[in-house]
Amino acid sequence: MRSADITESSNTEPEVSLQRGLRSLKELTAVLSMAVEVLSTAQRNNVADGVDFYGEVQSFEIALIQRALRETNGNQAKAARLLGLKQTTLHGKIKQYDIYPSFLMYGGDQVAREESLQSMQ
Repeated sequence: MRSADITESSNTEPEVSLQRGLRSLKELTAVLSMAVEVLSTAQRNNVADGVDFYGEVQSFEIALIQRALRETNGNQAKAARLLGLKQTTLHGKIKQYDIYPSFLMYGGDQVAREESLQSMQ
């Protein structure tokens, strides 16, 4: 192996590591941004009056999944990576919560979709 080959390979390894680190940082930033957005728009409940914990968790999950799908233009594999979930877990939640990724790709949201479906009935 020539010394130029060694220098070349040692320069690309740090670059690849740096690119992976930057990609991970971007994904983490996107997830945190989504969480902040979801939390800031979440309905504020008075805990003294009682809270439907599971309902709140469900609302949070739906909003987070919708945001991830919007960020990835409906690409479930990318959305799963962004959320740190397995694709099968995300797909199960999409089915469970009746979320339509293709609808979200075009800027819609679940509330608008439900309203439009109700008006058609």
